Amino acid sequence: MGGSPTNRLPLKIQNLENNTIEAVLFGDMVEQIQPHMHEGRVDPLIVVLQCFRGHR
Repeated sequence: MGGSPTNRLPLKIQNLENNTIEAVLFGDMVEQIQPHMHEGRVDPLIVVLQCFRGHR
């Protein structure tokens, strides 16, 4: 299959009760999130996931 490679960003999201969700972001979402992850912030990064598909 042709085409350009897709950007992927695997994430592990954990709440204060240690519940976790593993997710992979694709495409434009990666380019939007990465600058916020690399700016050396101390505060939590809040990400709202919409239109995702879950797997077990």
